Amino acid sequence: MVEYKDRLVQAMTAAEMKTADLADRLGLSYQAIKKVVDGNTKALTAENSARAAQLLNVSSDWLALGEGTMARSSTVMSYSDLSPAPIPGRPSIAVPVLSNSASMGSGAELLEHDVLTGDLKLSQEWVTQRVKPSNVQALRFIHAYGDSMKGTFNDGDILLVDTGIRLVDIDGVYVLCAHDRLFVKRVRQRWDGQFEISSDNPSIKTSDLLDGREQLDVRGRVLWAWNGQKL
Repeated sequence: MVEYKDRLVQAMTAAEMKTADLADRLGLSYQAIKKVVDGNTKALTAENSARAAQLLNVSSDWLALGEGTMARSSTVMSYSDLSPAPIPGRPSIAVPVLSNSASMGSGAELLEHDVLTGDLKLSQEWVTQRVKPSNVQALRFIHAYGDSMKGTFNDGDILLVDTGIRLVDIDGVYVLCAHDRLFVKRVRQRWDGQFEISSDNPSIKTSDLLDGREQLDVRGRVLWAWNGQKL
């Protein structure tokens, strides 16, 4: 039986893509891909394997499992056509839904412990190609209430949050904890280096500057809202 490393090399050869190129496009180190090529299949996660198949234009089932043909099926959806809904017969990811909610206003009371109230299943291909989390295991759904982010989110929207992001790494919308309350706010870094927290609703536009003395805890970055808004 042809091993995973051999299929990967075959796909890379057909795509005329070198180890360093594949590593760069996956956002991994050269050594990580070299380990796979050398036979350590555990060095590549299932999510990165699916992304590699997309980049190399081969069937993800063939690359991962050796099933079917090497060529991608003509029915495989393009990036723009990908849907968050699970695709029958293809891998899906169950994302936990937290009982904690976040406020797009004055703040929601923080429960002492995060309690899971169930999960929502998403297409693995959609998650890895469209929202690209830091770690799929860190994904959580949380309800958001209020109108301070109106125009971006609606009251009651379910937000997909990457809880693996605990620092403001890029400008975006974050779930923040302060004074035992959870907030959903936009955070951007100004030219002077200070971080500005603001709301998106123009009718109640407010902003605050952080000077490093605030007791503020970043609980994650919002990647997507159930209304279909990607951030």
